[in-house]
Amino acid sequence: MARALDLVRDSEGDESFELLLFFAVATVLGIRAFLHLTGYPQIGTGILHIAHMLWGGLFMLAAIALLLLFWNPAMRRLAAVIAGIGFGFFIDELGKFITNDNDYFFKPTAAILYVLFLGLWGFARWLRTSLPIDTREQGVNAALRALLVPPAAGGGTITRAYLSARAAIAQGYRRLVRRRGFARALSGWFLLLAVANLVSVAAVVSGVRSRDLGVSWVQAVATVVEAGMVWLGWIRFRRSRIDAYRWFQRSLAVSLLVVQVGYFYTAQFWAINGVILIVLLYLALTGMIEEEHRRAAEAAARAARAADPATPTAAATV
Repeated sequence: MARALDLVRDSEGDESFELLLFFAVATVLGIRAFLHLTGYPQIGTGILHIAHMLWGGLFMLAAIALLLLFWNPAMRRLAAVIAGIGFGFFIDELGKFITNDNDYFFKPTAAILYVLFLGLWGFARWLRTSLPIDTREQGVNAALRALLVPPAAGGGTITRAYLSARAAIAQGYRRLVRRRGFARALSGWFLLLAVANLVSVAAVVSGVRSRDLGVSWVQAVATVVEAGMVWLGWIRFRRSRIDAYRWFQRSLAVSLLVVQVGYFYTAQFWAINGVILIVLLYLALTGMIEEEHRRAAEAAARAARAADPATPTAAATV
């Protein structure tokens, strides 16, 4: 698609988009918590009321300015953070936009916002998996980053510090997922999580009001499906860790797409705690799947070298 339109995408663009979504969600939660603790104050006097939606526009304008003025990866990440804060300020007032009486406390707002953010996050994941960066785009990105990180005698302090911090975080994450007991601990946690979800949803269904009964029954069915996927992953663990981790990821997808929507409808913004846990587990599983693929590739390379000593090593072929 990018080649046909003569476009070059940022190789870190999907990550920046996810960063924007993270700060947007954090901003919405922060605003709601602040307003609750301070009694919902208003900025303005008399007939004036400065809605925080306007602050959102200001933050998003600042982010656009950074994107227009700078190529540096660090500045583009900063723009993603500022844009996320601005979008959070803007979308927090969704209830006012979709109700006749401008109801900021419209009950379905939390669930609608959750579905919106989930859809945007799914779009970012789709960009990463279905439309990967091609060779030409990778070359342009590599050349640009090389120009922005000159020799130590020159400048480039901001970009060099950003790339170093990013590499350190990635290395620390890889060390974590390679720990011997991490995989089994994570798998055991999934079983406990599935059981806890079943108990929680059963309690909700038994005590729910009649008008919310449909939402709760959908949650209950989805939770049973989620538990079944966890069980399938558990019984496949010894045969193929990759298959097991993928079943665990599917169970998390069911929870994110169905179960958590119901929680946001009934529990409002308090349901974010469960979503944070699910996202962290999903990211951990992604790292572990990548690690298992790496180990399989290394094992295949060792077997090939044992069968034919003249076979080049992985390092030699790069």
